[in-house]
Amino acid sequence: MMQTFLGAALLVLNLWGLPAQARPTAGGLFGFSSTDDVVFWDTEAGNVRVHYSQSGPNVTVLADNDQDGFPDYVQNVGEIAEATLEVFHDELAFLSPLSDGVLATGNGGSEAFDFYLVDFDGNGDGHFGLDGCLEDSPACIGHMVVENDFAGYGYPSLLTALEVVISHEVFHGVQAAYRGDFPSWVSEGTAVWAEKQFDPNSQDFLAWASAYLEEPSRSLNNPPTGPVPAFAYGTSLFWDFLTLQHGPELIKALFERSTAPEELSDADWLVLLDEQLGGQDALLTETFTKFTQWNLATGDRAGSTDSYPYAAQLHGLVIEGYGDDLDESVRLFPMASRYFRLNHQGGPLVLLFDEVTPDLFVSLHPVEGGTLDGPVLDAVAELDDLQANAPLFFANGDALNPGGYFLVVGRNGHTGQSMRVRLCAGTEEEALRCQQEKVSDPEPQETPNEPPADPEAGVLSCASSDEPWPIGGFCLLLLLMRKRRLFPLST
Repeated sequence: MMQTFLGAALLVLNLWGLPAQARPTAGGLFGFSSTDDVVFWDTEAGNVRVHYSQSGPNVTVLADNDQDGFPDYVQNVGEIAEATLEVFHDELAFLSPLSDGVLATGNGGSEAFDFYLVDFDGNGDGHFGLDGCLEDSPACIGHMVVENDFAGYGYPSLLTALEVVISHEVFHGVQAAYRGDFPSWVSEGTAVWAEKQFDPNSQDFLAWASAYLEEPSRSLNNPPTGPVPAFAYGTSLFWDFLTLQHGPELIKALFERSTAPEELSDADWLVLLDEQLGGQDALLTETFTKFTQWNLATGDRAGSTDSYPYAAQLHGLVIEGYGDDLDESVRLFPMASRYFRLNHQGGPLVLLFDEVTPDLFVSLHPVEGGTLDGPVLDAVAELDDLQANAPLFFANGDALNPGGYFLVVGRNGHTGQSMRVRLCAGTEEEALRCQQEKVSDPEPQETPNEPPADPEAGVLSCASSDEPWPIGGFCLLLLLMRKRRLFPLST
């Protein structure tokens, strides 16, 4: 078990425009009251100190079933935190959170990683707060704030609540050891991914992964504007896909690539990932294409082709078009995909686009047993060298059996703007209608690379998109509440 944290000279200023956040003992967004009787408990390993109120408005759960003089809940917080640090540092070889010992302020009274148990009053359940960043590095130090009792939160048990929240928030502390300004889709996506590394059977991970499948047509690195939405958490599915392909070492190596003392844009993170994959004989374009195909084989469509070990436990993604033929005008974004179903009568099947880009790809997947829907099979055709208004004959035009087919259409490049295309699929006669009819773009005011607004987006988190997104969110609970409404935690 790790016994020490990283240490280095620290400048208590945030060089990247990230606001320092007061600890609960000094006010803070969720702080102790002046009438709270605040004490602390240290874990035996000494890496974690838990601060809690034994009387007052933020009093924690005080049951002491083992009668050792300390609340069991407090000890559970500390021991789960130690266990997550052991998994992330000792087993996966990530950096550990920076130690309080690098500060001259005496925060928390020791060099241990500080946890504060306060009443979020239903407005959150966990938060990693930044204290400051290194003088010549983007690496930062921080503290943890955790709900004091989870009363009324809907978790199946206190233990489940602590395992979910602590593993998620501790990984934000791990991220901060590399840099404090991760974009939300990396910060929250890998934090949910880390929950699964701690608990391979994490129901919370499955819920968020299913949330990503609700909106695969959005660019992977472009969550909706405004407060951090479910999509950012849902990108955990992509990070786990990478892990299944290349091991958790890939995520660690990506973090290590990010430590140069300069700001990184969302696009920069994809460049770093592409570089890292290139060093492992893979390409981001090919990797993303495979990711889109695995996403098709989920839910009721899982079981007959390669996909996630837990594919059947995910909510299958939404299919956008159905019919004997397709005539669709859609907007395609980089690092995004769309899905359609064809009820093919057999024989030739032709696909035609009126506009193409070099990163456009398609794949055609039959349904097992020739039924209209159900488990999908391996692609019978994959095409990525497309030409505008040039008919594409799948399987040489005459070899397809009748039955259900799914068409995956996406873009696997990480540069460029969105584009609107008209695609047709069916008989050659039906497909060629795309050459004679040109559809104007119905969304002239649409922001480049931004899908149509989700009316529910922007209500689930306290972070503003006008500021750099510091790792760790204030309103994980609100996102979990939405998740439980869509995908209840199992009991």
